[in-house]
Amino acid sequence: MAQNILVVLDGAQSDDIVSNTTLELAKTGNASVTVLGVTDPDRSIRREAVPAGAMHYKMQADQRRYAALKAQIGAFAEHLATQCRELGATAKAIMAEGDGMATLKAHWNECTLLMMGRQKRGEGTRLLSRRGLIRLLRDCPCPVLVSSAAQRNNPETVAIAYDGSEQGRDALKNFLDLGLGTQFQLEVVSVQSEIDRARQLAKEAAVLCDQYKVQYRTFALETDRQPLSVLANRLLALRPGLMVLASAGAHTWRELFFGSLPARLLRGSNATLYLHR
Repeated sequence: MAQNILVVLDGAQSDDIVSNTTLELAKTGNASVTVLGVTDPDRSIRREAVPAGAMHYKMQADQRRYAALKAQIGAFAEHLATQCRELGATAKAIMAEGDGMATLKAHWNECTLLMMGRQKRGEGTRLLSRRGLIRLLRDCPCPVLVSSAAQRNNPETVAIAYDGSEQGRDALKNFLDLGLGTQFQLEVVSVQSEIDRARQLAKEAAVLCDQYKVQYRTFALETDRQPLSVLANRLLALRPGLMVLASAGAHTWRELFFGSLPARLLRGSNATLYLHR
């Protein structure tokens, strides 16, 4: 179970999904939760045409909208921290302003799980572009759970990439330790150049899932193509509400991972993404 959870709220629609997940984790009473409300004035300004002589009024309107957004996020952060404390967790709410990536970098070394929300398919977060979100998944030293508001539409299935590497095993075990997949069907995918090896990995994953008494299916796939492409396509084809993968697995995947796999999954799916390092 994650002990030090950093929850990022930025005023997006997915904040309520992030909040609900945080409360699920806080129920154990062992978690320490920091709710970080983040605003970036540069990303809050509306890009729109302004009639001649009306720039002053637009600036005033932008300032009012930004002040309202800060107040909204601050109140939400305080409320979530209070709810976590009521469930027995240690929790606090803090606010930060400025560049999203710089703000997250200043806080992520202190946590064992970073949680935030993403916008619709093919986009990043309210604070980060899709490219910025991919960079976060690449650089953040702890596991990241990027929740999607669209998760509401398909919450029944969790797709898991499993390659038998130490990172792959840790990704599966740590996700199961969080307890977020216990009520869902797990779809575990192993892709290898030889079918016997793929089946062996599927059996390993099955043993882990049996230990946690969860519902699951395994898929052992053989391919003479790039395993990463086959893996991404199968994960997307399952249309899950949540996808689980490791940041560095078998060598053939690791060579192309940074930017490639998360980019495909973020571009091709509305699912929540759990990335373990």
